[in-house]
Amino acid sequence: MNADFLKKLVKSSSVCQAINANLKSQALIRKYRSICRKYESLPESSLHDSEVSWKADLPKGAIPKILWIGADKSQDFTGFYQDLSSDFDCKYFTRSDGSYGQYPWLGGSDDVRELNLLRLEELLSDFKLNGWEPDYILTQCWGFSFNTQDFLKLKSKSKFKLINISMDDRLNFVEYSRKLGAEVGLLEFGKICDLVLTTTKEASHWYHCEGVRAMYLPLASSTEFYHPLEVVKRYDVGFIGNCYGYRKTLVEFLQRSGISIVAHGKGWPDGMLQFVDNNKFFNECKIVLGIGTVGHTKNFFTLKLRDFDAPMSGACYVTHHNEDLLEFFEPNKEIVLCKNANDFLNKINYYLKHPEEREKIATAARKRALADHQYRQRFKSIFK
Repeated sequence: MNADFLKKLVKSSSVCQAINANLKSQALIRKYRSICRKYESLPESSLHDSEVSWKADLPKGAIPKILWIGADKSQDFTGFYQDLSSDFDCKYFTRSDGSYGQYPWLGGSDDVRELNLLRLEELLSDFKLNGWEPDYILTQCWGFSFNTQDFLKLKSKSKFKLINISMDDRLNFVEYSRKLGAEVGLLEFGKICDLVLTTTKEASHWYHCEGVRAMYLPLASSTEFYHPLEVVKRYDVGFIGNCYGYRKTLVEFLQRSGISIVAHGKGWPDGMLQFVDNNKFFNECKIVLGIGTVGHTKNFFTLKLRDFDAPMSGACYVTHHNEDLLEFFEPNKEIVLCKNANDFLNKINYYLKHPEEREKIATAARKRALADHQYRQRFKSIFK
């Protein structure tokens, strides 16, 4: 019985799908708990005693030059890059054909890592010929993005400081590739960085235990992209995100229970939405649905960009009760938090029937997002 046959069998059987989803969920949670146990009693390295700074040596008042190496234009150009480039002298990484971002891994071979490094060397050379050299290379990379030892050699010959934004530490802090016979997770790339900006609060301790400088940098949004519009509320509930795991389960449960939901993303009947239309879609929804779970899990959460983008757009946002969110928004006054599928159903029905309360929550969320959760504020706190 070969692997392809087994995959087809799992996809064709709802029972097999449920078993497979449960096994994946348990494996992910076990992995996370194992990492937490490993670092909970370990001391942090004395990084503050180091004479080597993570900051670039710039003349007083100089505007930092930043080369951004991203992975997903639909994510990066919905406010992140706009805010970054508004305050800093920025350029971004492109592939040889001019397309955006690093070459994707897709479980591939070491060729992808070599392509990314060769292209980076080419870009740095071209920029230098035109009188521009980055003070910082800011990335969203994993160990599978570059061969870290080769990147380190390039870095040793240059003046830039390397900073990685790590958004998936609860999922991919450590990751091993059997094909490469090497670690390819976030920690592997973080070890060659001058600084890691992690969106997972507890992960900063993990990095420090490994001798890696790290700083907690929560996700945010941008008024350059997300803002209220004077449009008709065409949809009761809207969701943006690919169709997989518990997302599919929850959306289909709500639809069977009578909630009208328009879901955009790979795998949904309504298909993909061009990222430039995200803000308009959020504004056309009476309620924007958030699903805070990871993969097939039902009670394992991580922060999502939607957690900040939907409130910034001026929408009434209903999502999972993720403890991380309590740091950023006041529950049931600025966003609505739900503990299970029935809780989602009851609260969505309530706020659909009470438009004044719904709009009051949306207005309060927008006010909080403007005051505290803009990318520009996050960047200035780092590079001030």
